[in-house]
Amino acid sequence: PATGNPWVVKLGDGRVEKSQKLCLAMGSLAHSGLVRIIESLDHQVLPLVPSLFAFNLKNHPMKDLSGISVPLARVRILPKSPYREGPLLITHRGLSGPAILKLSAWEARDLHERGHRFSVEVNWLGQKDGESVRSMVRTFRETRATSKLGSNPITELPKRLWARILERAGIPEDRTWAHLPKAEEEKLIATLVACEFEVDGKTTNKDEFVTCGGVSLKEVDFRTMESRLRPGLHFAGECLDLDGVTGGFNFQAAWTTGRIAGSAIASPL
Repeated sequence: PATGNPWVVKLGDGRVEKSQKLCLAMGSLAHSGLVRIIESLDHQVLPLVPSLFAFNLKNHPMKDLSGISVPLARVRILPKSPYREGPLLITHRGLSGPAILKLSAWEARDLHERGHRFSVEVNWLGQKDGESVRSMVRTFRETRATSKLGSNPITELPKRLWARILERAGIPEDRTWAHLPKAEEEKLIATLVACEFEVDGKTTNKDEFVTCGGVSLKEVDFRTMESRLRPGLHFAGECLDLDGVTGGFNFQAAWTTGRIAGSAIASPL
């Protein structure tokens, strides 16, 4: 409305409410018709894209390992996204767990533009790099020369996952550490710290559906959650271009922005 005039809200039952203050806190804009209304108030609504989702793997090469997890993995989108880390879970469709969900949140827009078809790299050993694994292999060559790789892994990975890593590296389980060829050693290291998978789609995390996008944050005063364009109009929650990683951050954002908006609206009363 023009400065000084009240906001007018027409309810579904025909009633009309008027107020000098209005707070929009309707949740995600993905399933509402409010985008058009917000845009009619001169606000920019950034495109809504999915966030916080698991990865479906093309021709899932580890489907039979569904349910196996590692406590700390590092993952990134190829060719050069930043690494994200955390627990990783193999599912019947692909990869999930906090590490994957973090990655999906940080790269939401890029992955949407790719149609959720891309390559992901997994470091099953977390913060260990190729050189540290190479050092571990040298130690095993010296201390467990006659031991077989299949029953003597260099790291505490689940037994079935270790067996699959050997298989992907093309190494027989009965190969001894002393007789591991250099080429196989390098393949093993690459499979442990830079294991590549082709992703072909996504799966929503449990019953959550978090979106990246919404009312542009540049147009909102975070001290009051009030519009910088329309005095008396406040925003709170998922309608804002505000999404967090898994772990309760999206709930917290909704509660915090709601409290700030409510306090600002109530303060003149």
